[in-house]
Amino acid sequence: MSTLPPSRVLGVMRLKDHDVRVTAQTAYGYGSFLASTSEPDCKTRAATMKIRAAACWCLVSPARAPAVFSEASQLYEELGHPFAITVAICAGEQKLPLVESRQSTAPEDQAYRALWLAWSVASGKKAATATPATPPHDRDWFPAGQLEIPVRLYLDFSRDVRLAIRHTDPRRLVRSLPQLLQRGTEPVKMAMTDQYHWQRLMTGVMPVEPELLAIGRIAHRTLGSWDESTLTNLGIPPNSIERMPLWIARMLEKPPDSVGPPSGPGGRPRPSVPTDQDAAMGVDPGSTARRRPSAS
Repeated sequence: MSTLPPSRVLGVMRLKDHDVRVTAQTAYGYGSFLASTSEPDCKTRAATMKIRAAACWCLVSPARAPAVFSEASQLYEELGHPFAITVAICAGEQKLPLVESRQSTAPEDQAYRALWLAWSVASGKKAATATPATPPHDRDWFPAGQLEIPVRLYLDFSRDVRLAIRHTDPRRLVRSLPQLLQRGTEPVKMAMTDQYHWQRLMTGVMPVEPELLAIGRIAHRTLGSWDESTLTNLGIPPNSIERMPLWIARMLEKPPDSVGPPSGPGGRPRPSVPTDQDAAMGVDPGSTARRRPSAS
């Protein structure tokens, strides 16, 4: 059950260590600058930049990523947007972000609530009670989030996580997990076909999408002691993009000591602040970032 080295993960993602590090440093610096302003639009863009930085750190220095995800989640929480929930899972947080309850059946609301329930159960914070199967409603097939994954896939995954934990049977994920990963990685695979822009991290797709990483972190804790054969038996293709969220989830749970940054207030890792030289080497991260959820 060895952890894959970041270099192998980069190989599967067809990215280069140097380019990813430069983008991480530049995006974090730009995000910190935007976060220091009082304009709501700037705060939204700051959260996007922090996510972009954290997504890159996942691939080259995993220990740096959780703290940056946590900063992004706090920004979305301040904006009152439920996307804060998904990003909080990426950060490994155990406290539900205090976002306004819209008490709606909007796709994003349903999807993120389902992910948080699964995360809580997989983390041992909530009893894994079985829930009766309910017939799918038409709205359950609406796409949710940036990856436009149907809500029903999130609901099925959340249910199977609870069953897997309750019955101590990881095979309960055999139906929902591969389907969810396959659907969620479609935009990533499409972006990778444009090799020129993908390798320069100049596409609208993050190198590690928050929704995919959240799924990976939940699955990692649900599966327990898993290896590559476990994933093969679940129907997840070998050496594939679909495995990437679980590989990174494992690195985030036990990141190599050599990449850990100094501790900040409260014992949390302190993200690296880019130097002038780092910023000079990178492109403007704002020129390629896609639009993230707003507070409206």
